[in-house]
Amino acid sequence: MKLINTRFVCRLIKVALLAAFIVKMTAPTVRADTIAVVNPSFETGDLTGWGSTLSGGYGSTAAVVTPSGPYPEFSVPLPAPATGNYYAFVKGYGPDGSVLTPLSSDIFQDVGALQANTDYTLTVAIGDGFYAFAPSDVTIALVNGTNDTGTVLASIDLNNRPQYAGSFQNLILNYSTGATVSGDLTVELISKGGFYTYSGAGFDNVRLDASTAAVPEPSTYALLSGSLLLLWLARRRLSAREVESPI
Repeated sequence: MKLINTRFVCRLIKVALLAAFIVKMTAPTVRADTIAVVNPSFETGDLTGWGSTLSGGYGSTAAVVTPSGPYPEFSVPLPAPATGNYYAFVKGYGPDGSVLTPLSSDIFQDVGALQANTDYTLTVAIGDGFYAFAPSDVTIALVNGTNDTGTVLASIDLNNRPQYAGSFQNLILNYSTGATVSGDLTVELISKGGFYTYSGAGFDNVRLDASTAAVPEPSTYALLSGSLLLLWLARRRLSAREVESPI
């Protein structure tokens, strides 16, 4: 019987190996981006880029301030992980100043379309002032919508914050989307309670990172299938050669 051309088989194997190498080089990669947040450290001196919703309770506040006057809450420049000289001060308080009825105030910002197959990391510096007696509870959240009335996708709380600390600490929230998403993504920073003049929450240095796995092109799958087919043909021809060769 006719012998199989060994040189041809070797060429098939080389082509298959080359195709497999190309598939490896064009495999999906993870793209990491920092999503633009307008006025993330509030260095404009106001809430430019941010919306706010006040509780309506006695003393509720959402404003951008800098440490000043006879009772500055922090040193200047602000201690790390905060940056610059300004920070957002938010207080929910209560309807009549009663500690039995804490209410929430917030600031929020729409950061654009929610992305599919994406890992989000929200990092916010939370400040506890030198004169913060019984500081408010804090929540940071990612919301599906254009404002703070949308659906909360994920949130994390920071309760029992230290008194009289005069420092900032990072609060980090992670959230991953699936293959199907719609609408916008909003960052929401919430202060609940805070029944004394200096017992609200300081927010600064807001950062939102996103890591997205690229989806392979159909041509990549085709190339991988082709390389596997070539390897299968090469194996079959070598097996046939062993059977057909005379002893």
